[in-house]
Amino acid sequence: MGTSYTTITFRGSGPEAVRDALEEQKIQASIAESTGEYTVLNLEQTSPTLDRFYQQQDELREVAVGLSKRLEAPALAAMNLDDELLLLWAFDKGELVFQYDSNPMVLGCPVCSYSSETVPAEISDVGRLTELFGVPQNTRALRSWLRRGRGLGFLDETSRHRQIVRLLGLPEAGVGSEAFAKA
Repeated sequence: MGTSYTTITFRGSGPEAVRDALEEQKIQASIAESTGEYTVLNLEQTSPTLDRFYQQQDELREVAVGLSKRLEAPALAAMNLDDELLLLWAFDKGELVFQYDSNPMVLGCPVCSYSSETVPAEISDVGRLTELFGVPQNTRALRSWLRRGRGLGFLDETSRHRQIVRLLGLPEAGVGSEAFAKA
């Protein structure tokens, strides 16, 4: 079984503001890292599981929307399910500006004639994502990583996520075991 995790990275909100927002909204999470510009939350109590996957992704989106709105800040929420599926949502002051599903068929129909390897990733406007995090020059490279199949530079979704975070200029604390090691 691969790595599972949920994280939210905020731009422009310090750890005190994030802690206050967490307390106000009664959300249990730990700060994995805080740099000058970014604060990374580790939502380890909601590590995704197959049996509650759809409910958990709805919960993560709701938490990320609420915190992004409350903090009036850009946020990137990430959910990795057993290194088989990476979901990303970017919000700006509570408004959804980007979403990504690396493997829309990971929980697909077991008797269908298609497989998760033949269905491409679902990607919204990458330009809006790179603009949100101040790296529009990386739009093309990021689009390539989001579309790329496994085995072409990475073997699991944690590795893909790590490269996405690098291209966005975000702290790596929001990726896989790094989030838990620094919590």
